[in-house]
Amino acid sequence: MFTFSDRHYYQGTTRHVFHLIPAPVVVEVTPGRSVIHPGADLPIQIRVSNEADEPARNLTVFLEGTSPFFARRDGERTTYHSDTDTWSLDPGVSLLGPGEEIVLKGSLPVRQSIPVNTTNHYTELTGSVRGGVGLALKERDINVTVVSTPSMLSITSPIALQSFGRYSTPLGDQIGRGPLPPVVGEETRYWVFWTIDDTTNTLTNVELEGALPSYARFTGKQSVSTGSSVRLENGFVRWSHQTLPPTFPPDTGVVQIGFEIGVTPNDAQIGAPITLLDHIEFRGTDSFTGEIVQAFGARVTSNLPNDPMARGLGNVEAF
Repeated sequence: MFTFSDRHYYQGTTRHVFHLIPAPVVVEVTPGRSVIHPGADLPIQIRVSNEADEPARNLTVFLEGTSPFFARRDGERTTYHSDTDTWSLDPGVSLLGPGEEIVLKGSLPVRQSIPVNTTNHYTELTGSVRGGVGLALKERDINVTVVSTPSMLSITSPIALQSFGRYSTPLGDQIGRGPLPPVVGEETRYWVFWTIDDTTNTLTNVELEGALPSYARFTGKQSVSTGSSVRLENGFVRWSHQTLPPTFPPDTGVVQIGFEIGVTPNDAQIGAPITLLDHIEFRGTDSFTGEIVQAFGARVTSNLPNDPMARGLGNVEAF
């Protein structure tokens, strides 16, 4: 009861019983991996079981993925729909009888990298996947949608590794030495650069190396923004870092490693560019997911089309 002025009002109790309809089907989603690997599509298995006492009709099966790393395009056996931001799978049947189940397999496409403006989180990113089924129960005259429990997945760090050579800076200042084009029997010195960017997690036990050809030498000149000095070991130029912080956040910088290589061509190399460094490989352990992060850099040669001084002067000439 409550009183307003000199009037008394009595409040009664209203009861209404809602009858809940149990989910007629059970949907289970099983990712093929425990983590998301950038650039590698994520395999998905979805199991749909009819636990109702009547057939489930007009089946539609779909997947939802929450992460900017999921590419909005078709995957293997999955079709992307921009209007619902889901991927559909063909159930193969339109009716699922009581006690019956179907198991479908497909994949969600995963991007190699993401622009920094697609997320507000820059490190230790995660994503989720869940499945769903739309169906009709004729005897109850209802259409229902049932979704699975989301599967949460950690995302292994992407990496953008670049390797390239220079004889001069982008502004045209000379940093190399020796003849251009390279000449048989004479040494030309170039600088090789490695850059590392777009890493979202801390990487440990990092190693970056490239194979030095027999006719080339590492002069020892170098410029390194972080980590160890560049060194020559067993024919490989190597750089390492025990703990490499993420480089994806906007307030961080690109890791840069530069060093000088001298090459002395021989007669067999006349008329073609000469290789400065080959088999460039990055390895490290992702401290967030425990996965190995691996990347390969492009072979570096004397063909330097973007170099103001060396452009068009990469082919070896006779003495």
